[in-house]
Amino acid sequence: PSLNISFFGENIYDINNKLSLTPGFRYEYISTSSDGRFRRQELDIAENIIFDSVYTEKDNQTRDFLIFGLGLNYKLTEKIEIYSNFSQNYRSINFSDMQITNPNFQINPLLKDERGYNIDLGIRGRKNNKLYFDASLYYLFYNNRIGTVWVTQNNISNFPNLPPTTAPYFQLRSNVSESRTMGYEMMVEADWWKILINETSKNKLSSFINFSYNNSKYINSDEPAYNNNQVELVPPVTLKTGLSIGNDKFSLSYQFSYTHEHFSDATNSEYHLHGIVGLIPSYYIMDFSGKVALKDVQIEFGINNITNQYYFTRRATGYPGPGIIPSAPRNIYFGIQFKF
Repeated sequence: PSLNISFFGENIYDINNKLSLTPGFRYEYISTSSDGRFRRQELDIAENIIFDSVYTEKDNQTRDFLIFGLGLNYKLTEKIEIYSNFSQNYRSINFSDMQITNPNFQINPLLKDERGYNIDLGIRGRKNNKLYFDASLYYLFYNNRIGTVWVTQNNISNFPNLPPTTAPYFQLRSNVSESRTMGYEMMVEADWWKILINETSKNKLSSFINFSYNNSKYINSDEPAYNNNQVELVPPVTLKTGLSIGNDKFSLSYQFSYTHEHFSDATNSEYHLHGIVGLIPSYYIMDFSGKVALKDVQIEFGINNITNQYYFTRRATGYPGPGIIPSAPRNIYFGIQFKF
């Protein structure tokens, strides 16, 4: 059982015909509960039962909070504007953070909600239907950042609140420390047919590029093993780009995406035999799709992962792991749509 009540408000204040401010607030009441029984069982290497017990639990965490934000927008021209935002943020724990039955994964019973703020500054604009761009800088801060850390019997004493376990190693979901992420993101899309040939034509030859750089680290950690480590599951570089051509009758599209290597836990482990933690290597994917319209019939087709890249984006701590979760291989699809 759980209960969430919230309300928010915001208003746009036009200072003049170029500058506007948008203050806002949000109030939340959150009650996260668990009520029932669960079984805890541990086996030795030979799969003999060494611990087996059923627990009855009734737990509740209730809290409420008020957060604020402020946005600023300044029009340089009719089609180009500068924007900036400041907003407090909050991430509450949920039921899966309170109870889990997986010997390879545990939850710190003293897990706390995350609080923080984010700031951004950017510029965006468009020129008719020919060109669109958006570029921004951002800074994101979290206190009590929730993350996953690698625990063995050698360092389990650093977490005195954990229930006793004979597991030689496991991942722990806990408040690691403060974290800060700063970066840059840009997106540009252009219709080259309208720019170079005919701006009123129904034909389209467009391209886009979306690039982001993220520098994300744990800071001011009480545990030296995590201080200045990279925050898990935050790729330092991502890139997406593509090209499309078409009109009212047909369209063809190609997309390329790249994700740089990053870590899967706060200890920044690069490799371990059991596969629960480790590096997520860099990978790239190419996709192709098309569409043809013939009166009342429309044909769609495409190829995902054209080069059949072997890659993964997550590591499993339980079923079907432990280990990596492979992503889909090359696949081809074809469809026909009839209109009556």
